[in-house]
Amino acid sequence: MKIEVSQISEFGFLVKFKKGVTLNSVTSLWKKITADPFFGNRIIIPSYDSILIESPFYSDYTPQRFESKILSIINAFQPETIEMSDINIIEIPVYYAQEVGSDLPLIANARKKSIEDIIKAHSEKVYDIYCLGFLPGFAYLGKTDPLFHFPRKEKVEKEVKAGTLAIAEDQTAIYSLNSPGGWHQIGRTPIDLLDEEGELTYPFAIGSQVKFNPISREDFLSLGGELE
Repeated sequence: MKIEVSQISEFGFLVKFKKGVTLNSVTSLWKKITADPFFGNRIIIPSYDSILIESPFYSDYTPQRFESKILSIINAFQPETIEMSDINIIEIPVYYAQEVGSDLPLIANARKKSIEDIIKAHSEKVYDIYCLGFLPGFAYLGKTDPLFHFPRKEKVEKEVKAGTLAIAEDQTAIYSLNSPGGWHQIGRTPIDLLDEEGELTYPFAIGSQVKFNPISREDFLSLGGELE
């Protein structure tokens, strides 16, 4: 495994996995860094193959000391084996239907499958959380079945409703807020992913997993879901 460290700003360093990267290796190193007291007050953001570490305005900061501390952790680093019992699986109810997932027929027709087959294939899989971004609470989940490997739309929609479940490339995600979006829509959850203060209502974190459970139209409405 090859890991490089580079200074990308006055207060920021990027830890980049160049070879042998897996979600497990990124998660393990992220946990090692966040557990070290030296990094207790720093901003540490993991992604697919990198970890951003920032240390703004701390009196103990010098680039040399900061980089040296990062390298000392990397040099002693060995990815941990994560047991299935240690993985947090988050279950989210989803109403899969054309009235809330306008691209379901397109996907079914393109793959020569029934809509029921598409729903079954998407909801049977458990997805890893690779990173959070784009919107607060927007979790990039993967990897999807090849049935769902569609490129992003050429034309971005002006507004995708909060709670919409969508797919693009080899990923799937839920829009946590009303937002422009270019992913293919296949369903919607009635659950708000963010509370009134903008805090996550689900414990999304790198290394956790998400399972989507199909629900009926009636259940969607009874759980607070809204239809246009």
